[in-house]
Amino acid sequence: MDKYWNAFVSMISRPREYVFGEGRNFTLTDAVIYVAILGAIVGFFTGLMGGKAFWGAGASVSGGVGAFGGLIVGAIGAVIGLFIWAAILYVILAILKVSVDFSKLVSASGLAYTGNIAGIIPIIGGIIAAVWQLYLLYLSLIGVADVPPDKSRTTIIILVVIYLLLLLLSFLLVGLAVVSVLS
Repeated sequence: MDKYWNAFVSMISRPREYVFGEGRNFTLTDAVIYVAILGAIVGFFTGLMGGKAFWGAGASVSGGVGAFGGLIVGAIGAVIGLFIWAAILYVILAILKVSVDFSKLVSASGLAYTGNIAGIIPIIGGIIAAVWQLYLLYLSLIGVADVPPDKSRTTIIILVVIYLLLLLLSFLLVGLAVVSVLS
């Protein structure tokens, strides 16, 4: 447990030093355990608050039941999301012609997941978590996965563009739904 607590505190207080030092030894197994712990914590608090702070687990129930559900669903969802996120990164880096080991991408993504802890902050937590996670991912791709800095920067830009396109699409779909209901 000390290893994961040390990783958490270091990724908050001195992420650059950690990623280029001890973080280079963060394995795929470490990443899965670390993300499950953080996912359970975020899920617990989100469930406790009735899902108002973050879009994560437990959003449909409130109180103690939501907290318990968030604990379990948060941990499982975070681990599944970790592998999906690493797969997306793998595809983007393959398009950029960067050869990288998938397990290193999982490790880098796991360390970057630290930013999601900000998701427990009501209202603005999701935005803070997203920005912080992108910064930590940028550092982790360079330090843990040995991605060149320019390719890491390009990867982050591509992720932001994809996110903005999905956000625009969701606004369009909601707008169409509202128009169809009103007409």
